[in-house]
Amino acid sequence: MSRPPKPTDHQRKLFPDKDITMTQTIEPPVVEEAVVEEAAAPAPAPEPPKRRAQRVCEWAVGADYKDFPAETVEFTKALLLKTIAGMIAGSREPAARILTTYFAEQGGSPEVGLVGAGYRSTVENAAYANATFAHSSELEDNEMPNFTSAYWMLPALFPVAEKQTASGKDLITAAIVTWEVASRYSSAGPGEALMSTHICPPSWFGPLGVAVGTAKLLKLDAGRTEHALSMAGSWSSGLGQAGCDTHFLESGHTAKMGVQSAFLARLGATAELGVLDIKNGIYAPLVANGEIDLTKIDADLGQAPYRINRACIKKYSATSSNSWTFSPTPGSESGTADAAQGQGRGHHRRRVGCRAGHHPAFPRRGGQGGVRGCPPGLAGGNGRTGRGWPKWFGC
Repeated sequence: MSRPPKPTDHQRKLFPDKDITMTQTIEPPVVEEAVVEEAAAPAPAPEPPKRRAQRVCEWAVGADYKDFPAETVEFTKALLLKTIAGMIAGSREPAARILTTYFAEQGGSPEVGLVGAGYRSTVENAAYANATFAHSSELEDNEMPNFTSAYWMLPALFPVAEKQTASGKDLITAAIVTWEVASRYSSAGPGEALMSTHICPPSWFGPLGVAVGTAKLLKLDAGRTEHALSMAGSWSSGLGQAGCDTHFLESGHTAKMGVQSAFLARLGATAELGVLDIKNGIYAPLVANGEIDLTKIDADLGQAPYRINRACIKKYSATSSNSWTFSPTPGSESGTADAAQGQGRGHHRRRVGCRAGHHPAFPRRGGQGGVRGCPPGLAGGNGRTGRGWPKWFGC
């Protein structure tokens, strides 16, 4: 029997520690492959916090007529009807006649009617005219103490609603949204502090409300609405002029620029998003006094009671700072019959505070003397500091 062949020197070098014979199957060394683990996918970056203006616009777009309590809806209806009365009454005043002549000379697409003018013009012209006419009546209703005012804003919604063939519910919803937005931005200022710098708060913050209210009627999405809102911030202007036609024209300018911002945004015009979320910019005149509180812009957003319910109803055609002088018997409260005839005696009106008149269309909501349309704490003072309104105030 033959012996197996001896391993070669080469085989011994490869396997020095093994007794290798030629009958063994020589396997090549196993080389283990390195296991490469796949890197885990990076965690998604957290979404940046929403801008205050973004939250406001998302609420505005989602707001629906059925979301509002009955008292807010009924109060808004009455406020809109009183706005129409103001537009009609003021359309014969000197400032209104000047504007009617001006727009007739300028021409423009006959889109909507101008109250009392006898001709049709563009939506922007109608917004300008309507607001000027209404304010010329000096019957505007104001929210105190931040000075959010009906006739700077609500007249602008009528021509937009006419052009869009909006329903009454759409108009009421837009009015509530308009007031809510303007009031919140004015409260953050706060509006009464602007008065001390000789700036007219409704002209300063009114364009913001009108822009969002118009966007609501145009059915813009939240993104386009925020562009309209931010754009309108660049048109904030208006000194506290009184005793002249500019006092009324400021309302028209506010209404027009808010409407224009929304229509431009609908066509794709952009604005710097976030520009209204800083303490400079629109609040620059107030930075030095340190009273700005931006949390008021979106705190409790979308929750009742809504800001429009804070409006004080002006009973007489006079500046707010003078309306108190027409109360014949300070300290008394009118009866229902007297109020219905427009002869009600007002509550005690001091030189400062709310000068709301009594009118049966507007429910009582507390306040000193049970004044209609006057929120608690405002009668007899400005509700914040106890200081009186500036003597030159003529809104």
